[in-house]
Amino acid sequence: MRAWLWAAKYALRPEQQMAVKELLIARLLDAADDFPYIMYYVIEVFRKYDEQTIREIIRRVRPEEEEQMMSLFARDMLAKGRQDGIQIGELRGEQKGEVKMLTHLLQRRFGVLPEWVTQRVSDADPSALKMWADRVLDGCSLEGVFADGA
Repeated sequence: MRAWLWAAKYALRPEQQMAVKELLIARLLDAADDFPYIMYYVIEVFRKYDEQTIREIIRRVRPEEEEQMMSLFARDMLAKGRQDGIQIGELRGEQKGEVKMLTHLLQRRFGVLPEWVTQRVSDADPSALKMWADRVLDGCSLEGVFADGA
């Protein structure tokens, strides 16, 4: 139980994570059955620990399990990375679609768009795109749509 509490305590202190590595190893030597679970937690939360640091900790606590644990952790991290990549791709796709739709609405309403408009729309964040899309319906000019520094 002490190893769990200790790992949780320093997870919230990223600036101290590298400094406490030796103390973490000492706590993990007493963790017995919880070692794989605590290490999984450490990998997920201790962002200052790279693969070399994780390998060193495992090697010093349970060297016979290094390859097996790293294989499991690598699979989990790969799956997590893949899921994060999918989410990022979806967000980028949504934003690209919003840019395309807003550009279409602006062209339909105001005709050929000057470069400053296409650049501003391309560089915008989702909240600005939504605000400008709302303004297309009521705006009398491009300047009116993009007013207020948005």
